Amino acid sequence: MIDSHSFGKMIIDGRQFRSDLIIFPNHQIAENWHRHAGHLLIYEDISDLVAEGPEYILVGTGVGGMMRVDRELEGLLQELKINLISARNAKAVKKYNELHQGHQIGACFHLTC
Repeated sequence: MIDSHSFGKMIIDGRQFRSDLIIFPNHQIAENWHRHAGHLLIYEDISDLVAEGPEYILVGTGVGGMMRVDRELEGLLQELKINLISARNAKAVKKYNELHQGHQIGACFHLTC
């Protein structure tokens, strides 16, 4: 469960994170996550997460929503029958907390802009 978030910071199950991150369906967290194309999320950025075959992938696009999802990635996830939810962090955190119990969910969060 995500306890709280603010610009540049997220607390998950009592642990504090200060860099972009990926949360896998088994609740493991990959810290210091970097994207190949900055504010554009492409398949290569989350291929390990996609390989886990979650029911949902939730994308926290930042506090101001600066990160966007590549259309090719959207299409691939649709083909794989993985539900994509992309939203600014406040809404994404709320949705993650609603879904994380009882669903196979993975997430990635851009913690700043």
